[in-house]
Amino acid sequence: MAMSDSAKPARRMLSLRNVLALVALGVVMVGGWYLQQSGRLDALVSFAMNGPQRPPPKPPPYFIVRVIDEQGQPVPVFEMRLGRSDMVGGDWTTSGGGQIIISGILIPRGEGEAIAKVIDAVVRAEGFASTLVHFAGSEREKLLAGNATITMRRGEKLELRFRLTKASSSTRFLTLTS
Repeated sequence: MAMSDSAKPARRMLSLRNVLALVALGVVMVGGWYLQQSGRLDALVSFAMNGPQRPPPKPPPYFIVRVIDEQGQPVPVFEMRLGRSDMVGGDWTTSGGGQIIISGILIPRGEGEAIAKVIDAVVRAEGFASTLVHFAGSEREKLLAGNATITMRRGEKLELRFRLTKASSSTRFLTLTS
């Protein structure tokens, strides 16, 4: 039986290639409608335009250090300077309530740089002797885990008089806390 001329275009229209194209078009249309309705279209467009987004950087870790007196009570107000032992100077941070939250100074500054192996802290408070603490080894690990405690001892004011050479015409005074 010979195929009529009107049946030939219908057969071409239903070829596998055409059916797949129609199915793909339907999927795109339904998917686009769903993305628009769900509010996810912006994310898809952003992904298509910019590629995959990097997750936001992690916030820097912070460390809590407790500062107590000889009886185990929190020191109400104190100042601390914390830094790597290879650094000179640094800023004093005032804190209270027996604890201080620190961050940044211990964090590596570049690719491949490690957290300092030795960390020094200087703590001072009114009525207490200044305290220098050297964190290395297990003490450093306690610091990094947020479990470090610094105990400050009560101090006494001393007045020292120095006799300077005869070239100096006056006596100078120096007050220290021990």
